[in-house]
Amino acid sequence: MKRIFITISIVLCAMNWAAAQEKDLLTTNNGTVIVPQQGSFAFGVDATPVLKYVGGLFSDNGATTPVFTYAGFYGKYFLADNLALRGKLRLGYNSNTDVSLVPETGNVDKMVENKTTTSNMDISLSVGIEKRIGATRLQGFFGGEATFGTGFSNNINRTYGNPLSSVNSGPRQLSSKAGTAFFVGAAVFTGVEYFIAPGIAIGGELGWGIVYSSKGRGEQKTESWNVTSQKIDTITVETGGESSFKFDNFDGSFTLTFYF
Repeated sequence: MKRIFITISIVLCAMNWAAAQEKDLLTTNNGTVIVPQQGSFAFGVDATPVLKYVGGLFSDNGATTPVFTYAGFYGKYFLADNLALRGKLRLGYNSNTDVSLVPETGNVDKMVENKTTTSNMDISLSVGIEKRIGATRLQGFFGGEATFGTGFSNNINRTYGNPLSSVNSGPRQLSSKAGTAFFVGAAVFTGVEYFIAPGIAIGGELGWGIVYSSKGRGEQKTESWNVTSQKIDTITVETGGESSFKFDNFDGSFTLTFYF
């Protein structure tokens, strides 16, 4: 699917470029410039969650409420009509709590709650340069960027409705925390935009790059009932960190961008 998207983008942009070489900046009938030009600024947002929701309306399963597990923001400054500096900020966080009911210790007629909360976080900043092709409403672009970021994944916290005791001795997990990861990368990207109105464009892009990440040490915490002391023992075990170096297919995104 990604290869098809890229191929179509390249073909459309090549046709667009060939047809627009001798044209000035595209304007409306009253002279308002539709496309960006030297000195223009742009602000965009990643509209992928909303488009997934709209797509669900036409599926057999129906649409679900958009879940904004991340927010993506774009900024651009045009050094020339077809050349821009760009930055991208991605803020991602999600937390999910599962609740299960279990009988209360010593009273099977009453139910209590066990809760498991899983959380993830991802923050990244990308800076790069973008070359644009075409001067009509349909424009293509490509370029390169560097990315820096940090985050963690699958941090787990558990709470229990039944306290530990001689009849409920455990052991049981309280938490599992992965080490915080830091990463750097470089990528190339390509995409298309269509100007639905002066200074307003919808588009999509795909990227591919290389990433180095390093994750620090984490920890796992458990508790159990100490029969001798008649108290709860809590044990914390450190887990090892890791590093990786890999090629990565970055997720595609659909964007809504405003040019000024």
